[in-house]
Amino acid sequence: MCNQTEFGPILGNLKVSTHVENGKPIVMIHGDKNGLESFGEFLIEMSKVEYASCPGLPDGESIHTHIKPEYHLSDCSCETIISRLDRKNTDEFRSHFKSKRRD
Repeated sequence: MCNQTEFGPILGNLKVSTHVENGKPIVMIHGDKNGLESFGEFLIEMSKVEYASCPGLPDGESIHTHIKPEYHLSDCSCETIISRLDRKNTDEFRSHFKSKRRD
């Protein structure tokens, strides 16, 4: 099995699933120590990518990757897309994004 992604391997055991509670969708991420640590490192590496190093990425687009059951996640996980909110050569996020409420 290949656990490698563009942003590093996802090791150990990691499960991503969805659940509906009180009529609202919830994403659940479960992992053992290795799974959670490597997923954290994966996210950090993805956050460090400079868009200038992505010449094939069109302006206004963002980097993303798919992490899949059997390869990166447990067999009972759902395929998951991880994407950056910031986009190449623009200061705007996608129109469907709504900021979290501030205290």
